[in-house]
Amino acid sequence: MSSYLGVLSNIENIIIYFLEFGRFINGLYLALENGS
Repeated sequence: MSSYLGVLSNIENIIIYFLEFGRFINGLYLALENGS
């Protein structure tokens, strides 16, 4: 059970990482759009 919870929290961290990364890419894209 503890290993199952470990995997769950790991997936949660990965999702958070992707959300943060997506927001960074989105901001970069918007900056490039406004710059041109």
